[in-house]
Amino acid sequence: MRNKELRHLLSLQEGNTDPFITLPCFGQHAFLNSQALFVHGGHQHGLHRFDVVLSEGSIIGQVDVVGTKTSRVLLINDPTSKIPVLSEHSQQEGILSGDGTGGLHLSFVHKIEKLQPGEMLFSSGVDGYFPRGKPLGKVDSIDGDVVHINPLVDVKALHYVQIQQSHGGDIQ
Repeated sequence: MRNKELRHLLSLQEGNTDPFITLPCFGQHAFLNSQALFVHGGHQHGLHRFDVVLSEGSIIGQVDVVGTKTSRVLLINDPTSKIPVLSEHSQQEGILSGDGTGGLHLSFVHKIEKLQPGEMLFSSGVDGYFPRGKPLGKVDSIDGDVVHINPLVDVKALHYVQIQQSHGGDIQ
């Protein structure tokens, strides 16, 4: 009864499908250069491989393996994670990935000299998996051709994440 009252107050309809699923996470581990965490949700919760995982509105990873009740999330700081990004002010495109030590770096930037420390990076959406315009991190420093990135979310302090269905590579 109380949920019905709250839905009415918030103008939500019965059966309204939220674009996000909020799930608790556990067991973040980092070994052999793998950066992953697990969520209490799987096929029975409607999760699919490549679904986007967020915290505080920022992309932190992607569902990698889906089980019945639990799933593994590949975090953005994993060396095998590759996310196309666009910088906020200089409009430089690049690929964000893990650096093998738990940090992030940006590669394949056309005009690296245009990037500035503190500049925000957003998902570009060109791959069709990650939605356009979601924040990922800020430029920390530029050492020659290496761009170090600070993530916006401390993945070691997570208790809950939000999962958004991916387009699965189909650009719409």
